[in-house]
Amino acid sequence: MKNQLKIHLYHLPHPYPEERQSGLEAWGRLSIRHVDSQNSSRMLLDTEWNLLPFIRWYEENRVRFFSETLYCEHLRLSASNSESLAQALNRLQDTSFLEEEASTENEWYQFLYQYRLHHSLRFALRGTQVPEIILGKNGDHAEISLADGNEAWSYHFDIDDFFDSTLDEIESFRKTSVGDENLKEV
Repeated sequence: MKNQLKIHLYHLPHPYPEERQSGLEAWGRLSIRHVDSQNSSRMLLDTEWNLLPFIRWYEENRVRFFSETLYCEHLRLSASNSESLAQALNRLQDTSFLEEEASTENEWYQFLYQYRLHHSLRFALRGTQVPEIILGKNGDHAEISLADGNEAWSYHFDIDDFFDSTLDEIESFRKTSVGDENLKEV
């Protein structure tokens, strides 16, 4: 068995059904778990939120998870072999520039922002307080990683299994959303 990354989506009652916008949301629980080749499992994220933005983000960005790299040749920007994507983003974010390098600095931070937009779960779950978990390609491997002041981890996983199982999970979530036209449009 290869290392796997499993996403599970569960419907939950909306915590604020009286709110005007609650009918436009698909409230639920999102859990992300890594399962290694010995079938040992670790929960990486477990949160409740409106899952529509996550589903949209996943569908818009899933191809980028393994086709884009944290690399920009003319900016000399890349992850090193010994660091996770999350560690590399933290290191690259702290780069300093000279005053005369303002255009390079702007391009540098724009590149990092665009990478995060497509690879960070914070962008998938805006409005929640989730850690900056990064999904992407690191070298020849699909990786999920986190590196903040309190916690750091990195796991490789089988990208084909991830794509298949996540699409199945989203489809199942849609099918159980009887009467939720917003979810069917996603």
